Amino acid sequence: MGDGAAVREVWPFEDRWWSEEIGRGFQRRPRVDLYLNHWLTLRNQAETKAYHEFSVFEKYASNAALQSKEATIGAIANDLGRIGGMYRQVEQREMEGIAKFVARRDVMGVGAITPLLLWLLDRGMPNQQLHNCLKALESYLVRRVVCGYSARSYGRLFVRLISTLAQSASGSTDRMLVAYLGRRVSQAEVWPGDNELLDRLKSEPLYRMLTQGRIRMVLEGIEEQLRGKRAESRDVPGNLHIEHIMPQKWSTNWPLPDGLDDRQQASDSRDRAIHTIGNLTLVNGRLNGTLSNAPWERKRETLADYSTLYLNKRLVMEGLEEWDETAIEKRGEWIHSQFVKIWPQSSDIEF
Repeated sequence: MGDGAAVREVWPFEDRWWSEEIGRGFQRRPRVDLYLNHWLTLRNQAETKAYHEFSVFEKYASNAALQSKEATIGAIANDLGRIGGMYRQVEQREMEGIAKFVARRDVMGVGAITPLLLWLLDRGMPNQQLHNCLKALESYLVRRVVCGYSARSYGRLFVRLISTLAQSASGSTDRMLVAYLGRRVSQAEVWPGDNELLDRLKSEPLYRMLTQGRIRMVLEGIEEQLRGKRAESRDVPGNLHIEHIMPQKWSTNWPLPDGLDDRQQASDSRDRAIHTIGNLTLVNGRLNGTLSNAPWERKRETLADYSTLYLNKRLVMEGLEEWDETAIEKRGEWIHSQFVKIWPQSSDIEF
């Protein structure tokens, strides 16, 4: 290997991928700056403020030099390069077994978890233990997203978690991670339980409260769960559209029942119900335009004829003659029953 190749292996930050700016608006920064922030957070086990990376790095290097004068710069460069290679594999979703976790991390916008993810990957734990950790973290994050909790404190939380896990025995990292997050009780850090989740899925107009990407993430997760191991493929098609089963413009083909005492209250209640997750499904773009504001009978027939999604197979096979608020609430309960299998509460995590 030539000298140039050897240098690139230790210091892989020269190509264009590292200099690409990512983020939005004033938060756009070169990728290498974000990586340095994650690396410093990981090594210092303390949050690193944006745009303070180089002063923090200087202090880190000075402290390292005081502790050991032997090959300090070389050791730091090697570590930066080694973790940097891991970081690139993570961000490009090339690392086997974690691509889906990273994709969902990005949908939820939880970049603050990246130092913890790098720490877990660098821990060298068995694949099953790593899988347990990622399943627990994903369950924790997805539940908090659906329940409307803020991500503001995640930086501090995940730094504390790194410090806690660093003291654990190598064979118990997954159990300690679940125990630590399961003990959080403040609104800023709590792991929502099944009852709270059920209330959200049955009653809250999540279509208006969450981004479409996050709604799609939940429905795609349930679709994959329904396919199980016996289906020809567990891969869910990409670029699916969210479809309201009872349409947003329901008054044309979905009139309210006759004889209501308060039609305005009933109308308001329906306007809320149609945006709950029990009234949402996935379809491809071509089918989305066909269904539109069609009545339930025609929608049901169209889904039966053209949709191959398990979410819609079940919807059709139920044989409901009417799709109303009661049907929507029951489907919300069913979605909850599937959700908890994918993203369990802390006490139901299996090792």
